[in-house]
This record gives sequence, C-alpha cells and structure tokens, in this order.
Amino acid sequence: MLNFSPLSRLLACALTICAVVQTAGQAHAADGPPAGLYNIRLYAPTRVGDNAARINYSITSYMILRADGNYEVYEKATKALRSRGTYTYEPGKEGVAGSEGRVRWKSGLNYEMGRGGSYFLKCTDGQYCLFIGVNAVAVLEQ
Repeated sequence: MLNFSPLSRLLACALTICAVVQTAGQAHAADGPPAGLYNIRLYAPTRVGDNAARINYSITSYMILRADGNYEVYEKATKALRSRGTYTYEPGKEGVAGSEGRVRWKSGLNYEMGRGGSYFLKCTDGQYCLFIGVNAVAVLEQ
C-alpha cells in the first residue's frame, strides 16, 4: 500500500481541482462571467481509511460579482463584509482550447491575496466557476 505525505496529498488535491476546472467545459463567453453570488469553495483532502483520500470542500465566504466591474467578499457565517474591489474581464479566443478568458482583480481582497487573474469556465455540472487559487474555486450559486 502506498503512503503519501500530507504535502503530496495536498498537491494531488490541487492538481485534481485544476484538471476538473480545466477540462470542465472549455466555454467561451465574450461578456465574461455572469454577475451574481459566488460561493468560495476551499478544497482539501480528507483521509478515509488507511491510504485513501477524498477531496472535500468548505464554504467560509462568498463573493458578489457585479456586472459593472465591482465585487464584494463576505464571511459566510456572519455575512460581514470583508472587502470591496474591482475587476476586469479579458475574453479568450473563441474555439481556441485553453483560452476561456481571464478575470483580472484590480483591487480588493482577491488582488491583495495575489490572485492576479482567474479563469472563467463553465463547470461540468452546469455551474459557472472562477478558479481563484490553488485550492479555491468560486462557484455561481443557482
């Protein structure tokens, strides 16, 4: 049986999330991600049994993305405002794989955390997603 270190499991988790997000739908949208409430999912591996790991997520915050280029981040439990900021969207090239477009955080929490850009994709389950970090994905609430 293989026994992986916690770092290896975290890396595997991050790579799995990248693979899911990158292959999730190669969607192109000239207008950018839809405005709305995005739950911010933080993914982490959870040990199941001796050698198996399952990837779970928790939602501790959410983001309201506005069509005018502004966004707000709130704590999920208290609904307290954490940050306000601005973003721009750079469309990808239609029909070109890996060119879904980028969200560029210009100010606010996402910018301050070094999340300089995020891919906009439509996930396999039909939800719109922003890949915003190694273990973080913002998913449009439906």
